[in-house]
Amino acid sequence: RLARLLFEVARHRHTLDPLRPELAAGLDREDLATALIRLVGDEAFEFLLAPAFSATFDSDPEDLSLAFAMLALRCASSRAASACSASKAGWGCSRRRSRARCPCARAAR
Repeated sequence: RLARLLFEVARHRHTLDPLRPELAAGLDREDLATALIRLVGDEAFEFLLAPAFSATFDSDPEDLSLAFAMLALRCASSRAASACSASKAGWGCSRRRSRARCPCARAAR
């Protein structure tokens, strides 16, 4: 059931644009805790995802929005994908090139 979370991020990839976060406003129907319990179940939420989100964003999942968390997951997955593709292409572990491919890094500049 944990893979459903990544499926949801992939399904909404067109509305989860880090350069245009206002597009994700339609996903804010429920808070993060309620959505994660619905998607992955009580146990996965309580023991795996709630501590990760609480530690990363220094807030309870009940206080975070679903759109914010999905934007963060999309950016994290695109960073991992760009780092993986960079190493497969023979570029090595160039942090500058990996960061340049992530939409969140471009928005922060």
